[in-house]
Amino acid sequence: MKRIWIWPVVFLVFFFLSLQFPDDPDFGVHLQAGRFILQHKDFPRQDLFSFSLPDQAYVYYSWLGEVILSAVYDSQGFSGKLLPSGLWRVTIVWSFICAVAIFKLFRLSVSSFWLFLVFLLVTSMMFSSIGVRSQMFTFLFSVMEAALLLRWQRKWQVKRAKFQLREALPFVFLLMFWANLHLGFIIGLLVMIVFFAAILLSGLPWKKNIIPKALSSVIICVLSIAATFITPYGIGLYRQAWLISRNPILQKMNFEWIPLLSRGFLHLCFAGISLFLLFLIAKQKKINRPLLIVSIFLFLLTLRNVRTAMIFLVFFLPLLSQLLAKIPPLSFKLLPIKGEKIPVYLALTLIPLVIFVRITLNIRQTISLLNNQQEFAQKGGYPLGAVEFLRLHPDSYQLLNYVDWGGYLAWQLPEKKVFITGIMDTFVSNNRLFLEDYFDIVAAQKSWEKLMDRYGIDSLLLPASLPVVKALKEKSDWKILYEDKESILMRKTCGCGHL
Repeated sequence: MKRIWIWPVVFLVFFFLSLQFPDDPDFGVHLQAGRFILQHKDFPRQDLFSFSLPDQAYVYYSWLGEVILSAVYDSQGFSGKLLPSGLWRVTIVWSFICAVAIFKLFRLSVSSFWLFLVFLLVTSMMFSSIGVRSQMFTFLFSVMEAALLLRWQRKWQVKRAKFQLREALPFVFLLMFWANLHLGFIIGLLVMIVFFAAILLSGLPWKKNIIPKALSSVIICVLSIAATFITPYGIGLYRQAWLISRNPILQKMNFEWIPLLSRGFLHLCFAGISLFLLFLIAKQKKINRPLLIVSIFLFLLTLRNVRTAMIFLVFFLPLLSQLLAKIPPLSFKLLPIKGEKIPVYLALTLIPLVIFVRITLNIRQTISLLNNQQEFAQKGGYPLGAVEFLRLHPDSYQLLNYVDWGGYLAWQLPEKKVFITGIMDTFVSNNRLFLEDYFDIVAAQKSWEKLMDRYGIDSLLLPASLPVVKALKEKSDWKILYEDKESILMRKTCGCGHL
């Protein structure tokens, strides 16, 4: 009780370390989808945002997260300003979710001098990659799943003769909500199955209670899988996950879907250090073997797909903490103070200084970006000037937009439909991926002019460096309406009127 004040302080540290502005290119798409559901009291089945494929079937697999996002954003009414107070509320709520998840994960780990240092590093790394996106729900629910699995494991280490249904209910409710928040629930199901299988095959005292233990595992898995179908989209969630996982363009071009070792030197270091630590942990005599097996499983998935690195850390850090707890604190006998006091001095000087600097930078950057339209747009690479021009000239148009700006346009110009948004990565047009049409057009390759005619494109908003912009500048029936460092806005004049 004397040290209970430490936990609120630790929570606040994690909160401010995770503070960051919403920089997800698809933020506007998620916001508008949530608004649609709340306003129409219905779940959309087609694309809401594009004129190019308006009848394309789509599964809004993060619908509940999108409803939460829009409810927080609009909780005091919608504002037409670029950066309304709703953006501040979203930032605070998402940072709170981040802090809850990392704090719970911290509590699941074995306490030691080194643990807090590791979590400071991981917090900075993890939340800089997750951002204000629905992936945060997968991180939170992965931590909750880890807590449930470890609690189940502790209970079954004590010999018992029968299974109680109430043991399955926390898993069932967890997976039911998870399936409505993010597709990461599928990895959660795989982790659950691997963990239970590892327990049944491990060296725990299971000989006399193998049947009830196996029965408990099977029932929990079956009920949890069934719970994932309690969504507006049912089996459609699994179909959508399959389409995403098999998308060749995502696997080559999206940094979150390419293999870990293809990301560069830092990711190579991450893989090497993780592999080395897994080896050291495996050499320990007393270690949580099921947790180790799950960590190895997730590490292998991460090598194939960077996106699972977040869940890998959730199960790996409690395991790593057991190893860290065996390492003694720093001690320097040559100094004129007692060696065992060195960690205290470090904790009171260097560590708070580093934390203070990082938190100060986070707060200053967040305040600056959320209060400055120009700086926010520049940080996100958004075409602020062109959007303001389109607001002042609200004519009808079929706008070919840069893919990373689709969500921003859906957010800032919700009454206008765009050519492409970030959710269209699995869409198909004429038996080929729609993304292939988009890349052919912006690169001015193959039959790009025929593709523009097919989709009825009469204007474009793109970075000026793209080949299609250079090609259209040479045509007399296309003129520049607006241009700045970030973007160029062009319109076809022949028979199309003017903006």
